[in-house]
Amino acid sequence: SHPNVLLIDMITPTIDTLPEDTHYSVFGTLRTIESHVYQKGIQERFPNSSVGEYATIELATLIEKKQDTHEYLKSFKKQIGGDPHTCVLACTHYGLIEDVFKEIYPHATFITQHAIMLDLLKFILHRESKELGEVSILTTQENPIFTEYAWKWFQGSLPVVVSVEKG
Repeated sequence: SHPNVLLIDMITPTIDTLPEDTHYSVFGTLRTIESHVYQKGIQERFPNSSVGEYATIELATLIEKKQDTHEYLKSFKKQIGGDPHTCVLACTHYGLIEDVFKEIYPHATFITQHAIMLDLLKFILHRESKELGEVSILTTQENPIFTEYAWKWFQGSLPVVVSVEKG
């Protein structure tokens, strides 16, 4: 019951953005994949589709540490196969290495959360601009990648980014 707090659901807008396809691959954190939230949402929207889920457990850490992600992503290639389909990069980190995904899976169409989040934030901020005061962004964990995105999104005028306890 915080009237001045806006929580943004990234899952629904991501699923709403998907093109119709017969098969989807979802790359996400372990928690995201274990929730099956994308699988359920995609199959609700496209009942005749199949959804492969891939917990890329080490990927966000590799990205944050600016380490090689190519070999790690390549290790999923046998499971995913080579047929054309739509891949959902279900973590904002993954957009930073979209080019690596595209190199390894050239047959796929990619949907990235960071692009969707940017459009959604621009829409919300435009809609709320008449009543908008200070903008704070609460995250579950301090994240230099997110802070870098926020600088780009807000054109150098960074809102307060605050880490809050999960729970």
